[in-house]
Amino acid sequence: MPPLLPIAIVAALCAASAAVWGIRWRGWRGLASGSAAAGQPPVSGDSRPSAPPVIPEVPPGAILFALFWIIYHLINDVLGLLADVPPQTFDPERTVTSLQQNCFLFAAGVVTLWTLLTRGESAQFRAFGAGRERIGTHFRDGLLTVTAAWLPVFAALWATMPLRTPDKQHAVLQLLEAQPTFEVYAWAVLSAVVVAPLFEELVFRVILQTWLEQHAGKIALPMAAVLFAAVHRFPDSLAIVPLALVLGDAYLRRRSYWEIVVAHGLFNAVMLALDAITRHG
Repeated sequence: MPPLLPIAIVAALCAASAAVWGIRWRGWRGLASGSAAAGQPPVSGDSRPSAPPVIPEVPPGAILFALFWIIYHLINDVLGLLADVPPQTFDPERTVTSLQQNCFLFAAGVVTLWTLLTRGESAQFRAFGAGRERIGTHFRDGLLTVTAAWLPVFAALWATMPLRTPDKQHAVLQLLEAQPTFEVYAWAVLSAVVVAPLFEELVFRVILQTWLEQHAGKIALPMAAVLFAAVHRFPDSLAIVPLALVLGDAYLRRRSYWEIVVAHGLFNAVMLALDAITRHG
């Protein structure tokens, strides 16, 4: 019998998510009837009529860096699928080393990309949603944004359950099963909850989606979401699509880097916590 606590947590998250979508639906209906309430506080499902944020210009160096990183990962994944090579035996030590290297590389990537995007100008940080104003509001909106994602994500996880065999489990989760030590959990949290959201949201939402808005219009959001999912391991990528759409929609409407980083980090933190509770009670 599955542990009751993870089931209760998932049920609570889905109920909260359904409530957010209910608020969003009422907002849509209010807009359609012309009776949307003025001054409604922003939530992930906020439908207040407002002018869309100005689309900032993405410098060529930043988009080239982002596209190179995405294409590199996609090519590696495709070559791995096409190569007629037996899967390697899981090696915890190699996985720990890879996790540590990724933390340092992603941190360096964040610094490099923000330098290319802004050239150190504070106005450019604000234009791409990384200003220091209203930090508390960004964190609140991030919590509400990730809440909106739970229901569609868990629905996708349930629908793809037959595809989730142990050998296709994420390497970090395999590592936590093999070596559930404080050090390994610390590296996993640093990577998944802090460094990866800072880097991936910068690449896919701030740079790629913004650039696609300028060149592809309305299909920018789904294109960025699909590419975001594609660089994640199958079948996880299928459940990541709804998360990417929610994150992309939030950035499209509010242009807040901190909001989507907080939402992404909270999502990964909850998934790690659910895995730990399921394994260790």
